Amino acid sequence: TSEVILAEHLETGFKLAIKIFKPIKHFKLMIDNFRKEVESMKNLKHENLINVIAANESGVMMNEGNKSSIMYIGVELAENAELFDYIADPGKAFSEPCARHFFKQLVSGLKFMHDQGVAHRDLKTENLFLNSDFTLKIGDFGFSKFMNPEVNLGMLKTVLGTSGYQCPEMLEGQYYSGSANDVFAIGVILFILTK
Repeated sequence: TSEVILAEHLETGFKLAIKIFKPIKHFKLMIDNFRKEVESMKNLKHENLINVIAANESGVMMNEGNKSSIMYIGVELAENAELFDYIADPGKAFSEPCARHFFKQLVSGLKFMHDQGVAHRDLKTENLFLNSDFTLKIGDFGFSKFMNPEVNLGMLKTVLGTSGYQCPEMLEGQYYSGSANDVFAIGVILFILTK
C-alpha cells in the first residue's frame, strides 16, 4: 500500500525516509489506516522506535512535471536497513551475545509501546531496522492498535500481521491480548536470530 523513498534536504543534507501512500479517491480504508499509523507513531518517542518527523494527508508529488496527490509520513532514517538483511541467508545467524544485544533493544522499545497502550501486531525481522550506529529500531506501525481497556477489556479481535509470527489465539479467531501477541512474535524473532 505504500512506497518508501530516501529524501534529503538540499540545504542541510538532513536525510529521512518518506513513506508515500498514493490514495485512490474515496478509498476510506487506506485513509483510515494512514491516520491510525500517524496517530500511533506521533506519541511514541523512544530510542528503539522509528520516530515520525512529519506527516501530511494532502501532499503533492512532482514527477517529471506531473503532479499527483499523495499522503506521506516522514520518518527517521535507518541507514543500515532491516535486521532481516543480516540473517536472510540460510545458516547465517547471530552469535548469542549479538542476538541478546538486539533482543534487549527490541524488548525496550516494545515495553515502551505497551506502556503507552499500543500493540504493534506485525513484529517481524523485516520491521526491525538498524540506524547508522546499529541501534535497533522498531518500525512500520501500519497494524498498530491502541488497546483500550474499556473496550473488550483491551482485547483485540482482528486477524492480521504476518504468518508465523501470530499468536495461537489470533489464528483461532479468538479475542487476544495485543501485547501478548507481540511477545509471541518477539519469541519467534529471537529463535530466527539464533537458528
